[in-house]
Amino acid sequence: MERLTLRALNRATLARQLLIERSPIAVPQAVEQLAGLNAQHSRSPYISLWSRLVGFDREELTQALSQRLVARATLMRSTQHLVSSRDYLSWRPALQETLLRAFRGYFGAEASRIDLARLSAAAYAYLAEQPRTFPELQAFLAILVPGENPASLSFAARAVLPLVQVHPAGTWRFSGSPAYFPGETWFGQPLAPPEEGRCQLVLRYLASFGPATRADFLSWSGMAGLRDVEKEVSQHLQTYTDEMGHELLDIAGAPMPDADTPVPVRLLPDWDNLLLGHADRTRVLPEAYRKQVIQTGGHVRPTFLVDGFVAGIWKIERRGKRAALVLSPFQALTPSAEAALVEEGERLLRFAEDESLAFAVELVR
Repeated sequence: MERLTLRALNRATLARQLLIERSPIAVPQAVEQLAGLNAQHSRSPYISLWSRLVGFDREELTQALSQRLVARATLMRSTQHLVSSRDYLSWRPALQETLLRAFRGYFGAEASRIDLARLSAAAYAYLAEQPRTFPELQAFLAILVPGENPASLSFAARAVLPLVQVHPAGTWRFSGSPAYFPGETWFGQPLAPPEEGRCQLVLRYLASFGPATRADFLSWSGMAGLRDVEKEVSQHLQTYTDEMGHELLDIAGAPMPDADTPVPVRLLPDWDNLLLGHADRTRVLPEAYRKQVIQTGGHVRPTFLVDGFVAGIWKIERRGKRAALVLSPFQALTPSAEAALVEEGERLLRFAEDESLAFAVELVR
């Protein structure tokens, strides 16, 4: 098997994540190419797409949400993701056991007391009437199952039922409690069989994050295993090894950029999937910087890439009618890298803070 260097893996992943060159493709296609976008914060997908698409305008994603081409839902790792309608209908049944396992692990003894069949039937009928917020769902379930923690009941419903957050949830200026609705009704199409969805999940992951180890896929998806799935998709795969001798899976014939391909400076939002797509994140995040980026509780800070690797963090500070982007490199940068970073940072600041009257980019040395 061909052995791939760290830089080769870096370039392969960045190319598939649209971070070597901005792409002209439409938002729904980009969301699919990226295997979804982490959407813990509603603004994060907007910044992720701004860094990856040519001339991206916020209204493009807002329209895709309103037109039901994409939606926000609980999926991989039992966290909020923005995915296309096609991927949701395929992946949600495949992740059913993953979501249930996460729910049981979080609520423990409370989860074991809940009659999931009875709860899901009642919750589905209630939510199918019209979109409902979590507080509304909790109030309804508290009457149905008195004496139980309303939070555990509503999370049980979200784990069991295929729900999406409906527009305007997930949009740039949205705040408050999102409303939930059955996904197949929202999209007007049936859910795929779980077996089909699991195969698609593996293939689409590798197309977006490969070459990758089995542990990488399981870390990204939250699934417990994939051996049965691997047999089903084996004809589509090829294998490599990394510098440590670990076996890597990939889509047969997938493009592999040269390891010395130049990569421009890129700024990524908090929770960007580039930093969550692998168990071993060193292909993009040097181990020396991991604790400065991945915080307690798993929060991933906004970062910037220099030569394809995380080289620092950034934040936006609002000072009255002024907006400032503060860039904090982890090590000294070359003058050309500093200039490129400041230039890209100002573009991001004007995109994210377009209502401000003045802009400043501050580089902390």
